[in-house]
Amino acid sequence: MKHKTWSLFAVFCFVLMGGTVSAAPLTEQKATALLSASGVAATLEQISDGMSKGIKESANGSMPSDQRRMMVETYAKTFTPERLKSVVRAELVAAISNEQADELLSWYQSPTGRKFVAADVKANGADDEPSALLKKGMDELGNTPRRRVALYKEYVKASRQAELATTLTLRMMTAVAVSTAKMQGMTDPAMLTAIVQKMQSNKQAMVDQMYSLALAGSAVRYKPMTDAEVERLVAFERTPSEQKFADTVVNGLDKAMVAAMVELVDAIGQPAKRKTDTIRRGAESLTS
Repeated sequence: MKHKTWSLFAVFCFVLMGGTVSAAPLTEQKATALLSASGVAATLEQISDGMSKGIKESANGSMPSDQRRMMVETYAKTFTPERLKSVVRAELVAAISNEQADELLSWYQSPTGRKFVAADVKANGADDEPSALLKKGMDELGNTPRRRVALYKEYVKASRQAELATTLTLRMMTAVAVSTAKMQGMTDPAMLTAIVQKMQSNKQAMVDQMYSLALAGSAVRYKPMTDAEVERLVAFERTPSEQKFADTVVNGLDKAMVAAMVELVDAIGQPAKRKTDTIRRGAESLTS
């Protein structure tokens, strides 16, 4: 008993002196379980599938055959579900403690948590265009009691969906724009800074659009839930563990997607760059 009391006293003094008690590290196995239980793993698979469809549609356009082939081949190595999940899982292991993961899993594996995850995965897998989803959601909101609409607004605010989605989208768009500019020979720092600033100038308008989409989506996907269930969801979204989890997932997805997009843009530009280099060398030989 004395030993236990002394140990607690030692920890207390350690904290008072500015020290910290390190939390148990998160294992890859538990990180994988968290990705699965939260629906993030399924969402990453849906993102990969959506990107695959977009790539194929772009490749079937007027793009030259060599660029088209390079695009498809590069996609097969970059936007795979395994790569996305691997990067996000690594971020979780580095940022989330074992105790936080337990808290998160207790929600996601609860009956209420499972209902919301299932609703999210189903909605994320739908082929609704943003404009169609917005109209459907706004029509639904028009027939929803004020108290329920207020709950949806609390949820969107607590989950920071609009802000996180905007941050991720802007990072990807900026990475692609800068990579494309460099590929075209635009290496002037001032010019690249101007590209970034132009992207950021649209941030608030994008946040507003994302907010409207998130609110409309909530009205559609969470309609079967009770007010009490939505209230529990809002309370969960406000917890430090969930806030940290959301930030970490976005950071991981950002790393994976931005890297993949840059690789894709570079790959697409290689045939054109080789052609330009050949023409330049030919011109130089004629004038030498």
